[in-house]
Amino acid sequence: MNWRWFVFLGLALLTGMALLPRALATPAAPGTAEDPLVSRSYVDRWVKWEVMELQRNQVLEGKAGAMVVVRRGQAVTRDPTGNGIPDLTAGSDLFEAQSVPLNHLLLIPRSDGRGIVARGSVWVMCRGEVVVR
Repeated sequence: MNWRWFVFLGLALLTGMALLPRALATPAAPGTAEDPLVSRSYVDRWVKWEVMELQRNQVLEGKAGAMVVVRRGQAVTRDPTGNGIPDLTAGSDLFEAQSVPLNHLLLIPRSDGRGIVARGSVWVMCRGEVVVR
């Protein structure tokens, strides 16, 4: 036999032996250091969406990091800064008095008065700290 054949066979055997422990490993059990569970306070703070109804001319002002989704009704943006409100769904910014598209995720970047104004009965979902006036 050719010496190249022995080299190839040896490398294949070494590779197989190196990968064997990974192939035989069992998945980590939930709650261990390899697969930690999250705390309830984390889930309640970051995953929970609040649903609320705004009446005509009510303002929903978001604090830094708040997220808002208009589900029903018509709303326009409130942007006293002129910097816009990021519409993460469209990948663009909404500026003062622009119509908010339904089911678009808006992110309030700072606690500087940005938010939405209801033009009638409006149902919204929000996450994070918001103030309704």
